[in-house]
Amino acid sequence: MSDRSRERRGPGPLGTSTNSPVIDRGTLAVTQHRGPGPVGIHHPGPSAWQIAVKKSEYLEYARRVSYLMQGKSAAESATNWIEGALRKVGVGSDKLPRVQSYLGGAFLRMYLDGKKDPSIIADAGLEIAESPEFKRLSEELNKFLQAHVDQLKPAKIDPEKLRALADQHLKHIRATTGIAFRYTLNAVIGGVTGVAVQSVSHLNDVTTPNGTASKYRVSITFFDTYDFENRRHGEYDHFRKELTRYLIANDFDRFHSVYDREAHHPFDEKMHKTHLDNAAVFASFMFALEQKGWTPGGLKWDVTVPTEIILVLKPARHPHSAYKAQAH
Repeated sequence: MSDRSRERRGPGPLGTSTNSPVIDRGTLAVTQHRGPGPVGIHHPGPSAWQIAVKKSEYLEYARRVSYLMQGKSAAESATNWIEGALRKVGVGSDKLPRVQSYLGGAFLRMYLDGKKDPSIIADAGLEIAESPEFKRLSEELNKFLQAHVDQLKPAKIDPEKLRALADQHLKHIRATTGIAFRYTLNAVIGGVTGVAVQSVSHLNDVTTPNGTASKYRVSITFFDTYDFENRRHGEYDHFRKELTRYLIANDFDRFHSVYDREAHHPFDEKMHKTHLDNAAVFASFMFALEQKGWTPGGLKWDVTVPTEIILVLKPARHPHSAYKAQAH
């Protein structure tokens, strides 16, 4: 094309940044120059509708996981039952593997709904009562109160004073070493946020050679908040905060990439960049949703669990009897 022909061409399509045709040095094609601006291409963020769709997808995924958690618990319980039956006839060892409570999935759905279910909470109370941690706690409380009775040697035990002493003792344990139920309820409770002794009631007395054994029912209330805002360190904390940064920035591609890499077991597990187990990876996912404000937030709940203790009120020894004993 001659220079004269090129001059007769129009100024280029309307609507371009500039309408001055320039020959590209590499392709010799007529191109249109844009005005100066930021380097690179600007990609607009996701629309409000796209964000809403992602929120719905992620919450639905969490709900599906809650049912998978219960299914896994049921399968493991069935396996334990079979192994237990075999061990009764001498097959296998005596120790059965720990099975996480089916309540983990139920509590997750309560959290997602932002509403407490009294029947589920009552089931948690029953499971707490059967836990080895609660049994140890009851035994320690019994020893503490018995030591108090041995020291003061009261003529009669006042249930209200026992309640105050028990309440003080359990609050001290929670504030120092903590009270946790991690055997089967780790996915539900972990460490409780509060404890209180609601009442102590006298049940009966039995005369023994060592004195009067009095049985009491102690009603203990545990308070907790089901959420994912808990203390974590190292790799765990780094991973969940990385997920949170991507989600808050609406960078769903990176969020998916990082989460799927750890959660969905690729063919080559060397692709994993963390040593976190599935529970920790999913909890990190939920932590990100919680920080994003896509869940109702922490769900406060409490349950009262009774236990029974026996205190022996030893008869006072008379000085004359003690003198006679020494004389012999």
